[in-house]
Amino acid sequence: MCFARYVRNIPTPEVFAWNATHDHIIGVPFIIQEYVDNVIEPWRGWVPITEDQRSCLFNELAKYHSALLVLLPYPLHGVGNLVFAPSLPANSALSDPRSYMVRPLRLLASELRPVPFVASSVSLSDVWQQLWSHHNELSLCDSGSRINRDTLFLDDDEECDITTFTMAASQARTYAESALRMVEQHPQYAQPCLVNYDYAFRNILIDPKTYRIKAFIDWDDVHVMPFVVGVNFPEDIKQFIPFGLAPDADYYREGEFSDFPPNEHGTIVGAVGPDGKLTGADQYGKSTGVDERDERIRNTTYRERYIEALQKLDPRIAHSDMWGVRRIFLKAHALLKRGGAIWWSKRQWLNQISV
Repeated sequence: MCFARYVRNIPTPEVFAWNATHDHIIGVPFIIQEYVDNVIEPWRGWVPITEDQRSCLFNELAKYHSALLVLLPYPLHGVGNLVFAPSLPANSALSDPRSYMVRPLRLLASELRPVPFVASSVSLSDVWQQLWSHHNELSLCDSGSRINRDTLFLDDDEECDITTFTMAASQARTYAESALRMVEQHPQYAQPCLVNYDYAFRNILIDPKTYRIKAFIDWDDVHVMPFVVGVNFPEDIKQFIPFGLAPDADYYREGEFSDFPPNEHGTIVGAVGPDGKLTGADQYGKSTGVDERDERIRNTTYRERYIEALQKLDPRIAHSDMWGVRRIFLKAHALLKRGGAIWWSKRQWLNQISV
């Protein structure tokens, strides 16, 4: 938060005091920070706003997003967590990049990650290798002779044989290795920057009258990562419901990754047809797929507008080869970050691309 606020000029609540351990008179970790008043989260006013207001918000988001994507100065390179430099004096200038350092990546336990992960290096290749080994060990029991069903989130009646799982794990590793070789040929897309893994309207506070951004909040999931990982969209314009999506859509053929929602174009039908009847459900109340298709078309348009705004601020985003590198790299990163459960669920896709 301090780096974003004082080095990148990104609006964040000011931090007045903090303690990261239990070693304090209060006895618990804490942060005391500025309360940002008279704001709303964008999703609250997303539907009724005008197109001009929406364009204003996209331009605001792109401006600060591009600031996050700026190459971090040396020695803040590698992948990991941005922290204060050791023994930082109290009077240090927080606008000086030398007040910070990159520490090896730490991923806390979560619903999808039952065991925390701590890397021992800031090298991308090392971190990916350690992530693969970490998840592979969690997925297997008894010295690798049995599947850990809890870690893979398997249903009680779902079969998972160790031979098929081991093959999927190996194919995930091979895919990641090919992604590393590819990015080595395009080093400009591997440059380290700040990446927000929780980029969503709920973590953005805006002025309800001007739609200008007043603060970005919730910085728990901001890491130092390669540029291509940071080229992303707010979660709210990536969401979609697949009902009615063509079975041969690119989304299905390319592995069903959430970072690559289906692009759909066409005419918005709307909730009510020319005859005044609801279009989203038939006479029996069953969904017709119209509302879901309309949402996919709207969000496709929003993503295209957002890309246009980003391209004006960062020329790398306008490079056609960047999008090809990004597609492979983000899939590899998702496979290694999420581990055995996604290897198993995408085993058919992994086998298909390995043939």
